[in-house]
Amino acid sequence: MERLERGAEVKPDFLITCKGRTGVIEVDGPHCAGPRRASDDHSRTNLLMDAGVEWVDRIDVRDVTKAEAEKFVDNFIARLMRR
Repeated sequence: MERLERGAEVKPDFLITCKGRTGVIEVDGPHCAGPRRASDDHSRTNLLMDAGVEWVDRIDVRDVTKAEAEKFVDNFIARLMRR
């Protein structure tokens, strides 16, 4: 768990580091529905990026197959390395 400014705590689903770069993958699902949750996700992304995370992306597990999830991770790492 990472403690960020103003006492906020953010516990990312997946923290990925590669060649000195840091990214976070957040896994969304049925528990992430509703307008309040979208606002919380946006705030969470901002906190992570303010703390030095270079790339934050989300995947909704309700919409993907295993192969699509693997491709998402590969693309995520490629984007992180281009930043």
